[in-house]
Amino acid sequence: MVANSEMIANRYEVIKSIGQGGMADVVLALDTVLNRQVAIKLMRGDLQNDPVNVLRFEREAKAVADLSHPNIVEIYDIGTYNKHPYMVMEYVKGHTLKELLRLRGALDVSETVDIAKQMALAIAAAHAKGIIHRDIKSQNIIIKDDGTVKVMDFGIALTKDSLQLTQTDSVMGSVHYLAPELAKGEPASVQSDIYAMGIVIYEMLVGDVPFKDDTPVHICLKHIKEPMPRVRDFNPEIPQALENIVLLATAKNKHQRYSDCKQMYDALCKCQSVKEPPVKFARLTNENDEQLLRDLGDKQFKGSSDASRNRKIPKKARKRKKKLYGWIIGCIGLVGIICAIAWFVGSGMVEPEPKMASVPHVVGMNVAEARTLLDEQQLILDNADITYELTDDVAKGNIISITPAADTILDPGSHVQVVVSSGIGVTMPDFTGSTITSVDEWAKQYPHLFISYVQEENDSVQPGSVIRQELIDPGTQFDPDTDNELVIYYRASLSIVVPNLINWSLGDAENHLKEMGLTTVNQPLDPTTYSADGGQEGGPIPWVVVAMDPSPGETYTQSAGNHITLYYYPE
Repeated sequence: MVANSEMIANRYEVIKSIGQGGMADVVLALDTVLNRQVAIKLMRGDLQNDPVNVLRFEREAKAVADLSHPNIVEIYDIGTYNKHPYMVMEYVKGHTLKELLRLRGALDVSETVDIAKQMALAIAAAHAKGIIHRDIKSQNIIIKDDGTVKVMDFGIALTKDSLQLTQTDSVMGSVHYLAPELAKGEPASVQSDIYAMGIVIYEMLVGDVPFKDDTPVHICLKHIKEPMPRVRDFNPEIPQALENIVLLATAKNKHQRYSDCKQMYDALCKCQSVKEPPVKFARLTNENDEQLLRDLGDKQFKGSSDASRNRKIPKKARKRKKKLYGWIIGCIGLVGIICAIAWFVGSGMVEPEPKMASVPHVVGMNVAEARTLLDEQQLILDNADITYELTDDVAKGNIISITPAADTILDPGSHVQVVVSSGIGVTMPDFTGSTITSVDEWAKQYPHLFISYVQEENDSVQPGSVIRQELIDPGTQFDPDTDNELVIYYRASLSIVVPNLINWSLGDAENHLKEMGLTTVNQPLDPTTYSADGGQEGGPIPWVVVAMDPSPGETYTQSAGNHITLYYYPE
């Protein structure tokens, strides 16, 4: 263990120890070059001669160094000190989620969903790089004082094309968050990370993990065999939609879980925006899981229908089956009547006149009005033929277009498709380079648009300016009458005390301020006013700063649109 005030790599001054783990010690240090606090993880001395542990340590550094996401702890530097591999990381002030749960117990629904969404975004970013975390747990999630979530410790992460390093004592990560297939020896996958995320969400809602026992083996067996406890049994005030998310994420069959973290994130957003009481959502069971997924807006779920073929048919299903037989018998009778009429017409006793249908003009009408006109033409419009889209100028519920087009001649009984306005949409601007103040001003007119601001380092834009936006792309439309979420990444504003650059050459003053990340504007003065302003005889010295706005010593915030004015006399 390094001592306080010890220098690492002639750059990092150790302040104090802040943590110890099975593989490494972590210290708080001062980066004397960039004058910022950092966390340094150094491999323990008893492990540094083990090539597998060294490779695992290097893998973590490489895995996280390849990632750049506001919800993942950033790696700044890696190296070796006194034969100890180390990595220099972002120092995050806050508590681990495990510590927070020990201090406060179960979290409320809103806070749980907010943490879960940020966790899902972080893991989605890792998965997009081909990195499986494999050790997602509340101890590896840090909650900053402002509520920002940081995922850390990719020590046993599995990257694509990486060497398998797992040992019997570390293959599974933490058994309390272990997916059933991992307990059976199957390889880690996106779905095993999703399972662990579901356990973490359960832990936030209940205050403890779902499966506990005296030995790791017994805990593994519970993950494999025992059903997932219900969070609403612990707290009935938890929305049914959120319980369903936990149950889907922790399904024993990995193919029945969310296909990826983005799908899980979307479900969390939908859960957060649902206005109906919890009973409006069906509780997940073996019989209704497919219907539940439709309630959640998740159309990519697969596997439940195959599994359901071997289930016992419930009593209600048997009743429905009897009703179905009644309908079948009725339909057979109806078919007989239709066949008799067809024979009567075909016998020549009746000579029906052929009649064609013309598609009516229904654009601008509502669906009920259009259906009436189509019925008159013996054309069919049913709900399966309706598509809903946002528009620029067509009122909600009115038809935008029809296929085939109006006046097209069709056989009676033909189907037509219509596109109906789901409302007048708003086109999302591109906020890149704008100030977050201007984003707020624009968003005030849309009370259902919720904006999350995430601070990020980026030198390509000015301080206080937007770097990029996510969830709603620029140029796309969103419905202002329904809940939507926008994430804005921005560079923090820079506040300084204005230095005294009076009597500096104009060029030197400009360069000095630019090196500080500040914007300047040069303002020439009229030389004829020099004496009147109290100047000395002989005239002013050209190209020298004679005044500044703001004045030296005043506080100045550098953000988009702000600048420091340098006054000078030209030749």
